[in-house]
Amino acid sequence: MRVIQVLASSEDGGLEKHFIELCNSLSSKVELIAIADKRFKKSIDKRVNFISFDFSPSRNNPFMLFRILKILKNQKADIIHCQANKATSIVTKLKPFLDSKIIGSLHSQKRNVKAFDKCDFAITVSKRISKNIKNPNKRVIYNGLNIESIKRSNYLKEQFNLDGFIFVSIGRLEVVKGYEWLIESFKNIDAKLLIIGQGSQESKLKELIKRLKLEQNIVIETDYRDDIYKILANSNCSIISSEREGFSYVFLESLLLNTPLLSTDVADIKEFIGDKYIIDSENITDKLNYAIENQNSMQSDFKESFKNAKENLTFNSMIEQTISLYKEIL
Repeated sequence: MRVIQVLASSEDGGLEKHFIELCNSLSSKVELIAIADKRFKKSIDKRVNFISFDFSPSRNNPFMLFRILKILKNQKADIIHCQANKATSIVTKLKPFLDSKIIGSLHSQKRNVKAFDKCDFAITVSKRISKNIKNPNKRVIYNGLNIESIKRSNYLKEQFNLDGFIFVSIGRLEVVKGYEWLIESFKNIDAKLLIIGQGSQESKLKELIKRLKLEQNIVIETDYRDDIYKILANSNCSIISSEREGFSYVFLESLLLNTPLLSTDVADIKEFIGDKYIIDSENITDKLNYAIENQNSMQSDFKESFKNAKENLTFNSMIEQTISLYKEIL
């Protein structure tokens, strides 16, 4: 089986991480070609035939479309698997000139998903974001990770000088992540909050913390961290306060590391943790206090969620489902 993976993004985020890991793993099972920005070449396994391509022009640019069409036709792949909206939009424009089956993967909530209706098959990373896709050939394949268990220690005290009950929230410091109302919710909470991320709202959020006199309770860490798993494993509870998410890796990482979480009703998280731990700006104070006062009960409540994640949200499960779909559509 000869498969092309196409990524039109050149950023650093969950989508790009998914693309790299998917390519590297699939390369041991199929003949794989990856077409993406040159910056990703160093992260791609040598078994993959990597083709650098500049996707920076508009998705309607005729010269760019002609160049990518020539590459796709020359590769003679059985399947062209497009990651996210731009890649899918570009390749489906060329569908009449291609003999390959086309799969599009949608990773986030988008208003315009017409390109995915033109695919031979559409994949989404949650049930919620698949609702607007009219293509009858669609399937949810959750992103997966393989994470080994980590023993609890005094890691957060050593790294951030934090002790007591510690909430951790990880994500971009942007409005969509809901950090402003989350910070305001800690005005009367006897616990610590560690926020890890970078973004345009950094100064505003730090000023808010200062204005509310919460410097001793809330820490924002903006340096790059390669110890996220250790941080999550040693926190008492993680928090997702986002307005919207396609798929949350923090949710997945928390469950695989046996860390309970509170989350807004985004993606399909409610299906995994139930209503009890879903938060909003109205109930957040009660939920935070409940988590602090009922740590043992939370661990017990999350036992099935932890088990479910380890059985169904692993990287190996994701790869198996992807390969199975490839075989199904050929």
